[in-house]
Amino acid sequence: MIFISFYQHFIALIPNRRSACLLTDVTPILHGQAIMADHPIHPQQSDTDIALLREQVAELQRALEHERRKLETLGRDAERFRILSSIATEGVMIHADHVILDANQAFAEILGLESPQELIGRNGMEMIQFTPESRQRLMAHMQTGSTDAYPIEIVRSDGSILPAETHGRTIEYQGRTARLVFMRDISERLEADEALRESERNYHQIFNATSDALFIHDESGRIVDVNESMCTMFGCDREWALGRPTNELSLGESPYSEAEAHAMLRQISAGETRTFLWRSKRRDGELFWSEVALRFCVIGGEQRVIASVRDVSERVRSDAEREDLQEQLQHSMKMEAVGRLAGGVAHDFNNLLTVISGNVELAGAETGANEALRPYLEQVSQAADSAAALTSQLLAFSRRQILEPRILDLNELVTSVQKLLTRLIGENIKIETHLDANLGAVNLDSNHFEQVLVNLA
Repeated sequence: MIFISFYQHFIALIPNRRSACLLTDVTPILHGQAIMADHPIHPQQSDTDIALLREQVAELQRALEHERRKLETLGRDAERFRILSSIATEGVMIHADHVILDANQAFAEILGLESPQELIGRNGMEMIQFTPESRQRLMAHMQTGSTDAYPIEIVRSDGSILPAETHGRTIEYQGRTARLVFMRDISERLEADEALRESERNYHQIFNATSDALFIHDESGRIVDVNESMCTMFGCDREWALGRPTNELSLGESPYSEAEAHAMLRQISAGETRTFLWRSKRRDGELFWSEVALRFCVIGGEQRVIASVRDVSERVRSDAEREDLQEQLQHSMKMEAVGRLAGGVAHDFNNLLTVISGNVELAGAETGANEALRPYLEQVSQAADSAAALTSQLLAFSRRQILEPRILDLNELVTSVQKLLTRLIGENIKIETHLDANLGAVNLDSNHFEQVLVNLA
């Protein structure tokens, strides 16, 4: 077509076709072939006419060269598009005034087509189907000339809806203004995003469902996340806890200070959990015993520490009470053993005193009028009575004494027990009594009353 146009144009430039001369110095090049202008020129034409003719021929040569270069440019554009689009992982399409000039295989597959040839030369707005909202979004971006990527939904050839992401820009293609469009299938990415959101929802449900207080902090001790149980246990809200140093949630004094906490962190290896007893502090300053488990982990590419805190105040209190009861039991068992020993000794000693007292009475009867020996025998008898009273107290202490209640003066009982207590508790403790002279008499067993006083001491 270009050759014919050139030929007709050249003939029109010849002022006299009946000339006998031939113009043979015009040889424009078209696709590598020489074109010989073989037309007669009248020999009597003036030099001016010939010069004008030469100028017109030269202009025609320049036009032909421009067309040749334009064809080369068109060929290079098409070749570059085919090379780039063949290696692109996303769909690529070029259109001018909505008419599709070229597209790659990936673009056709996104639409559910077998070949991009089904698209070339067709109106893209009629050929490519979108959901109503996506079509409106597409038109808005085309009107503004935006190059930002945005999501759309494509109705494929089989009727299925495919989520995609597209963006485009204006380019020069094959000598005209066109629109270069990129499109990618984002269905897998959306599925992965939804799976990630579902995983995060499950994580937060488990994170908040546990009864233990959980908080995550960085290596410096700053809290980055907490669960609901932590807020309940420490009497705070999430906003108050985030960014706060963990040292504010503990006693803060040795052995429950920040230095001891960091020392424990340094002892924890990757994947290892360290559990220990800690003195924690609520927001209002109340202290309580807690069992803390620490573990290193990586969250979002950052090194983090997960702390699980359990309030064990009741358990520690129960343990302390149990230890106290155990100590009391051991003391009671010890006293029981001492009491059995004292009772055995008192029983045997009481038997000996019975013999002594009997012999003293017999000796007093035998001496008769011998007044010189009587004072001595009376002293022996009084000592035996005192020893008998002491053994009676020991028997009561060992719970071997039979109850013998009688009317007694409590002041006298306290005074007599005071002497015994002085010997029992030692000289470094002073015993003072404050007795009421008007105190009435009581009916009780003196030995058991004395035992009560001994136990109180």
